[in-house]
Amino acid sequence: MPSVSIGLPNLVQSGPLLDVHVAPSKPVVDYLRANNQPVPQPVRCIALIDTGASSTVIRNGIAGQLGLNPRGTTNIATPSCAQHPCNTYDITMLFPSSRVAIELVTVVEAPLSGQNIDCLIGRDILRNSILIYEGYSSRFILSF
Repeated sequence: MPSVSIGLPNLVQSGPLLDVHVAPSKPVVDYLRANNQPVPQPVRCIALIDTGASSTVIRNGIAGQLGLNPRGTTNIATPSCAQHPCNTYDITMLFPSSRVAIELVTVVEAPLSGQNIDCLIGRDILRNSILIYEGYSSRFILSF
């Protein structure tokens, strides 16, 4: 089972952070290649594992960097807003440190301003993983 084990000196303050890459979904890549169009390079992101988020979220602007069109819209609840409308996109989420790619993830694009993160890893991805949070050693392990 591929895993990533990360120790952070300030895990309590920062939360479980890891590098991920956001890429177009496989159907989009296949379409672009079939039509001799360039495939955008994945966007490197700092992601926070968020067990309180039901869906994975990407920062506003990432979908635009990848040239993606919205799949639809959804309303999200945040600590400061009960119903915030957001676009949804189909992407591939790459975890380079474990060589895992999760294809065809529907993510929500939302403002993550004022935070040092580009992405929230929600329970939609976590449902197929094991997360161990070792608070006493300032380490977490994510296995797929």
